[in-house]
Amino acid sequence: MALRVDRVHRAAEQTDPTLELEQLCDEIGPRLTGSVAAQAAERQVVEYMRKAGLQQVHTEGWTLPRGWLRGPAVAWLVTPFRIPIPIAAYGWTGSTPAHSGPVQVVLLRANDVAEHLDSLVQSQASSWSGKALLMGSDADQPMRAYSKLLPLLQAATAAHAVVVLRHDTRPGDGIVHSEPVAVALPETIDTSLIPSVDLPVEH
Repeated sequence: MALRVDRVHRAAEQTDPTLELEQLCDEIGPRLTGSVAAQAAERQVVEYMRKAGLQQVHTEGWTLPRGWLRGPAVAWLVTPFRIPIPIAAYGWTGSTPAHSGPVQVVLLRANDVAEHLDSLVQSQASSWSGKALLMGSDADQPMRAYSKLLPLLQAATAAHAVVVLRHDTRPGDGIVHSEPVAVALPETIDTSLIPSVDLPVEH
């Protein structure tokens, strides 16, 4: 969304800034770029600015190269016991390929992914086919390997893995935190990539 304000007609009425912030940020839920919710949020902000006395407030359109909507994501631990695991897909990643039954989980150390991804792929990728890759996070530097998520995802897709899981160390009592996969622009994403999902530290 792009906004241009040419002139302020009058000062905004004195209101509770905390309440205004809650209304602008929380009333409309997740607003992924290009989604219906994003359009609703755009209308809300434009209306708010006009009520505040701003004049010639308008939106300017632009083309999103590739849209993306989060679909359902379900995961279960099946051995040694069965429990559901809350997950959420990273933006602009794909869907799981066709596979039958549970898949084995392979743990990848975050330090190895961050510092030695090329050698890790060379030594292990041949054994990734049909498996889920779990990238752990180091507690002292939880975001260290995040910049390597896309290259790992590309290598995992080429190796015919099923999914890349990222262990999130942020607190949240079971809340999953997900964002777009680490890329500059959506058009750089290959739509054939397998999914990458986030799961909370508790699980």
